Amino acid sequence: VDYRFLPEQKSEDILAQYRAVADKLKAADPESNFDIRIRDLDHTSYTGFHEVCPLDKPAYLVPTDNEYVVKTVDSLKQLGQEPKFSRWDFGTDGAWLDRKLGIPTIGYSCCEEVYAHRPNDRVSIEKMEKCLLGNIAISCAVCEIDA
Repeated sequence: VDYRFLPEQKSEDILAQYRAVADKLKAADPESNFDIRIRDLDHTSYTGFHEVCPLDKPAYLVPTDNEYVVKTVDSLKQLGQEPKFSRWDFGTDGAWLDRKLGIPTIGYSCCEEVYAHRPNDRVSIEKMEKCLLGNIAISCAVCEIDA
């Protein structure tokens, strides 16, 4: 089952719900068998590093009043940029950083998601330059460095 999380949900709670249903089904049909778990990713990188890890990527949401969000937005507005609040259409490590380590993660990118991780992946140099300035401004704001 491909289950999409809501930010307030935890993988353990969702697994427990599915296991409860499986237990009822097994009681009705003792010959049934279920394996309720998060699927593993067996991955070997180009350097040869190998790992097997669960594909546990729950949703996360950083509130707009979070101090880092406020600093990020303010710093970008000072550059004349108008940051938008949205969601990523694909998985990021932000969920793991946010949910497992408690590190709020803010996405800021010059890339166009429609091209991401595809054979025609590309980004405009003008957008990269704009994003570079934005990242410098964000870093200075978060670290409280006058630039």
